[in-house]
Amino acid sequence: MLLSLLAACSPPNQPAEAPSNKHPNRLLGAYYFGAGYFTLVPENIRHDLDEMKKLGPDIVCIGITESDIKYNDGNIRFIIAAAHQRGMQVFAVPSRMAGITAGQPIEPPLFGYHHPETAARRRDGTPVVR
Repeated sequence: MLLSLLAACSPPNQPAEAPSNKHPNRLLGAYYFGAGYFTLVPENIRHDLDEMKKLGPDIVCIGITESDIKYNDGNIRFIIAAAHQRGMQVFAVPSRMAGITAGQPIEPPLFGYHHPETAARRRDGTPVVR
């Protein structure tokens, strides 16, 4: 599933007209928080991406959690397609994967839940809760 989401993040086929880039050797990326992957509102996503496009980013970065991969791949694909329609690339940023990557702190990682034996432990053997 993650591989298919990452493949969907590839550059758009037909780039939309972008604002003139004063620095043609640089790419500008914007991290998109607040997409509301569980409560996706298509018109809000379109509006947000239109506003981002006006500011000139070439890349939209979205955090992908384990829950997104399991439960929200349709919503993530929608965001990717909408960004591509505006000529922007999408970078999927692993967020809270297996408790080892940083990112949006909205949920505990599922890996740690399913594999409690991997939790960091204090000297007395009790798990360290992060």
